[in-house]
Order: sequence, then structure tokens, then C-alpha cells
Amino acid sequence: MSIYESNSDDITSDILRLFDAQLYRMGVDRLVITQGNSIPPPRNRQTSTDRIAFLAAVRNKVMEPLYNRGGFDRVLFLNDIFFEAESVVQLLHTRDGDWDQVCAMDFSYWG
Repeated sequence: MSIYESNSDDITSDILRLFDAQLYRMGVDRLVITQGNSIPPPRNRQTSTDRIAFLAAVRNKVMEPLYNRGGFDRVLFLNDIFFEAESVVQLLHTRDGDWDQVCAMDFSYWG
């Protein structure tokens, strides 16, 4: 599991640190970065180019351990959205798992 959290102004970092400890106790290979500052946030979150460049850099950071370890069957990306476990299961079972990529469509007004 690989998590990169940054720019939160609530208790997300604290919750992720607790989650990291639980994953450790369970023996889960993981990278949990909280209050990450190695990837500068977009100057203007309303500009799609800056937002996409930021998201791509975060994606690359969280994929590093997966690239290094290999052997994964599925990769699930979640951002700062509210989600339900049932929706995650439904997404992963799209077309009975016969897909290269599926997306839950989080494009806001950029289309």
C-alpha cells in the first residue's frame, strides 16, 4: 500500500499515522507519507494543467514502491473524495475484472 497525503487542513495526517501503525501490525508492505512537501501543490487549483501535473507527480511518487516490488494485480487510486467500500468493490469488479483501466470519473467541470 502506498499513500501520499499533503495539504490537509484537518486531522487526516493523524488518522493516516494511526492507519500506518495498524498496517505495520498486520505486516502490510507500505509507504505512508503524511504532510508530504516533496511535490509542490499547484499554484492555482482552478487551472487544469497545474492540477494534472501535480496529480501525475503524486501518482509517480506512490507508484515507486509498486514499481520496485512488482507483482501487483490491481492498482486503485483514491484522491480527496468521499467513497464507500461497496463502490470500490464495484469499481474493481467492473467487467468481472477484465480491464486494463477503469475510472470513476472525477473530472469536476473540466470535462
